[in-house]
Amino acid sequence: MGRFDSLELDEEKETAKPSRQEQRKQPYGEKRKGADDFLTMALASMQLCDFEKALQMFSRALSFDNNSLSAWFGQLRCLIHLGEFKEATMWADKAIENLGETPELLAAKSCAYCRMGDFSRAYGLSDVSMEKKGSSPFVWLCRGEILLQQKGQNYGFCFDQALVSPGESWQIMVEIARTYMFYGKAASALTYLELALEDAPSKALVWYELGNCYADLGLKNKALNAFDKAVELAPEMKIAEKKRKKIQNSGFFENMKRKFFA
Repeated sequence: MGRFDSLELDEEKETAKPSRQEQRKQPYGEKRKGADDFLTMALASMQLCDFEKALQMFSRALSFDNNSLSAWFGQLRCLIHLGEFKEATMWADKAIENLGETPELLAAKSCAYCRMGDFSRAYGLSDVSMEKKGSSPFVWLCRGEILLQQKGQNYGFCFDQALVSPGESWQIMVEIARTYMFYGKAASALTYLELALEDAPSKALVWYELGNCYADLGLKNKALNAFDKAVELAPEMKIAEKKRKKIQNSGFFENMKRKFFA
């Protein structure tokens, strides 16, 4: 079963509410979870780069509130991070059917098409998203990504506009860095991650992406240190621990090769 099939918002479940049996399972005296609770859990999972779990939590939020832009948009972001670009465009259509052409949903669909290599659709959707009223940094991030991929000259301006949009600047810096890394530009990503680190030195997500960036640059010791810090700040961040062990194991096998084949 793919991720698309596992999402809980099929035609029969879009307006589903907890069954009586599910309600009876709720511990006595405990507040019943609703859309906001699942949104909170989804965002927390995204901070840990657990996009599979976040996807499920956004889906659960939508089962309570099918008109939640945050849940629809979050779901699309998760699918993009997971590399499920075609599915992202399909769920973007479903979201737009429910909520209309919001700038965020159009930009997310544009980003998915960009990563699929369909630049004509990506540009068209990005144009429409920028014409809409709103100040979502994701609209500028998406436009910058398209220009970066197409070697346009104004992607830096778009990223700067994203940074002056409402939102936590360190999170936007991380997203810009992720975009650069997706297109193999780790050196450019490092600049934004170092800025993010100045703003948010206690955020495991920043250290984790810094570890990825160092690894891409071939700086293994720095990558290990960054992943160590991410795990220290968020022991539940399993992917940071996994990346750390992968680098440690690669170093072990390299040493063994030198020993036996020198």
